[in-house]
Amino acid sequence: MLIKSIISLNLISSSNNSNISKDDKLKIISYDLNKNSNTSPKYVCIFTRPLYNC
Repeated sequence: MLIKSIISLNLISSSNNSNISKDDKLKIISYDLNKNSNTSPKYVCIFTRPLYNC
């Protein structure tokens, strides 16, 4: 779970997409961290759709 969150953090924080502010990125990360341990990266992807093609 922690590893997935760190990966998500790195992907989101390294993005240069101006449509998503740093605060929004932190909210996305926080949401992921607060999810159950069975959270999949795909679920995070839903919230970062402007950043990634999932």
